[in-house]
Amino acid sequence: MKKILRYLLSYALPLLAGIGLLIYTFRDQDLSQIESLFHEAPIGWILLSFLFAFIAHWARAYRWLFLLAPLGYRVKVSHSFVAVMTGYFANLLLPRMGEVTRCAFLQKTDDIPANVSFGTVITERIIDLFILSGLVTLTIVMESERIGQFIISLLGEKTAQWLANLQNKLWAWLLLAAVGIVLVGLLIYFVKKYRHLPLIQKALRLWQGLWQGILSVQKVKNKTAFVFFTLLIWLMYYLMAYVLFFCHPLTAKLGILSGLSILVLGGLGIAAPVQGGIGAYHFLVMNAFMMYGLPKDFSLSFATFMHTIQTLAVVFWGGLSFVAGLFIKKRVPVSAKSSEKM
Repeated sequence: MKKILRYLLSYALPLLAGIGLLIYTFRDQDLSQIESLFHEAPIGWILLSFLFAFIAHWARAYRWLFLLAPLGYRVKVSHSFVAVMTGYFANLLLPRMGEVTRCAFLQKTDDIPANVSFGTVITERIIDLFILSGLVTLTIVMESERIGQFIISLLGEKTAQWLANLQNKLWAWLLLAAVGIVLVGLLIYFVKKYRHLPLIQKALRLWQGLWQGILSVQKVKNKTAFVFFTLLIWLMYYLMAYVLFFCHPLTAKLGILSGLSILVLGGLGIAAPVQGGIGAYHFLVMNAFMMYGLPKDFSLSFATFMHTIQTLAVVFWGGLSFVAGLFIKKRVPVSAKSSEKM
């Protein structure tokens, strides 16, 4: 019974929430407009998006090697790439399953303990979180006026005006700080008093793993290359979405800042705990296009078009990687200390 309840809370409920948001977003939507987008889109821009997706995933696979090397493991980039893409492929079936899958794959092919490689994956996720947070901040600064209109459309004009008025109230900031201090204090008290509970112990182990993941970046030998591949990943993420703008005249006229907004809001949608960000991606990207004056029906149709193309890229490269992984034989890993330095 507990396992069934845990499954519902971890997978079924988020999936139902995503489907519910998808249904809500698509209410009264003309699906023929989506169909026409696929028929009229130039195949060249779609293939270019697929290429940028491949480069992004390959860069992620190569960057992973820099995190594994200090742990004493030298892995072929082809193995790393297959592991990463197989993980993405698994994520389309079950959210958060990708991290486990990619680590299990390296354990099978290179005899790297899954719990060891999982720590490096946590490090990756922390880095991605920092990058996405930075991009969110940059987008807010560069597109403050449009972001303000976006918030008003989401919250309603009265709610947004009420929040704006609170920003100028000293007592509101003091109250917010006091509530934050109280909540942190209650959390510390609760953890100390009930740290013997399995749930608390699991949370503490997770926090310890996160902290160790952050510190592990210091052990990377070639930090310049690590930063380069990190920036390359996000540049390719930007381009794989932005080139799709040229598939239709309405989006082709949008500037590079609009691509940044789509990258940020689309990234937040994909990060939602549902398969492929369904529902969340469509809703956020639809509103992003509406910020730039595009009609609501078209905005949702084009958000669906972009999400489908990017999902197909994962299915294509992930499917090929899954098949390739079946033919990769297990080998004994070579110690990074005795191998050529990265």
